[in-house]
Amino acid sequence: MTKQLIGAHVSAAGGIENAPQRANEIGCNVVQLFSGSPRVWRKKELNTHNFQDFLAKRKQFGIEKVFTHALYLTNLASDKTDLVQKSYLSIKYELEFDARVEGAGVVLHVGSHQGRGWLAAHDEVLKQIIALMQSTPDKSTLLLENAASHNGKVGGDLVELQWLLDGAEQAGKFVSQGRLGWCLDTCHAWAAGYWLGESEPTQVGEDGRESHQAELFTTDHQENKSPGKTVGLATSRSVSKSATSQSVTLPAAANTATAQKFSARSKNEDRPSLQALVTAIDHLELWSSLQCVHVNDSKDPFASGRDRHQNLGDGLIPAADLEYFLNLPKIIDLPMVLEVPGIKNEGPDAENVKRLKKLVVGNQQ
Repeated sequence: MTKQLIGAHVSAAGGIENAPQRANEIGCNVVQLFSGSPRVWRKKELNTHNFQDFLAKRKQFGIEKVFTHALYLTNLASDKTDLVQKSYLSIKYELEFDARVEGAGVVLHVGSHQGRGWLAAHDEVLKQIIALMQSTPDKSTLLLENAASHNGKVGGDLVELQWLLDGAEQAGKFVSQGRLGWCLDTCHAWAAGYWLGESEPTQVGEDGRESHQAELFTTDHQENKSPGKTVGLATSRSVSKSATSQSVTLPAAANTATAQKFSARSKNEDRPSLQALVTAIDHLELWSSLQCVHVNDSKDPFASGRDRHQNLGDGLIPAADLEYFLNLPKIIDLPMVLEVPGIKNEGPDAENVKRLKKLVVGNQQ
């Protein structure tokens, strides 16, 4: 059997060369790290990282895959030009870093349209992604992460990620070349209304009655997405120069099939339609571009719209559902990365790695 790829986000304090050993010490052969502080824009000069030592330690400690997580500050969906420009430059740095560490990808929170609606933001987001692909090393990879569907975050609806991937593929074959894909976070999917098991989750209320958790869903987090409207661009056209001072031509990314899938996703405009995660990925044909899974439990109920990770088995995602999803043939061989708070609230730890390995049938570690 293929070696299981089990990983965690670990600290790179003291230098990126320390991350491989930290991952190894808690039982991982995959590592995710930040290239610097995730909460400040300032970056150290790329050449000051000890890449040679990192690569040596990676080999020494048997690290099969390396992922870099982009800054939390980035927002490609903002209407503020300066913020988009800062985000572009930061992501460009991360992609160059990814190439130097021989990484498997930079995981990116695409950003928030801040209540303007997906239709108002998607052209700019696609333009920036295409520009990034055109200006970064061929050996770098960008992975768009699904969101928890709160505060206008792009990617709460998987159709949004599919639309961006389709557009970038039409622009430069970036998806089929392996340079652009997506990362699935189980906590985010649960929060956005995608259940991980074979049937819709239920819970028992104080009156002892069992009800679908979808019935408890509130719409406070849902933004104006106008799902029944036409999505995307009717024709290819040149757009104004981006924050990168490049002229980018957007393709007719939202073809008829994509628009139909968007409409099918949410027939009820007051909230996202709730469905099985497997069904959604099948429907949107997203399996081939999925390159990484963030395995996190959730502190909040199904379809809550809240992004709060919990240790595996201590949250509200049914363990049987998580086990079912992780053992799907199309999932089990993908890198699985923990981003949990940890038993001592110090980040992913050996106990959570142990729990993840127990969930995955046929683990060879």
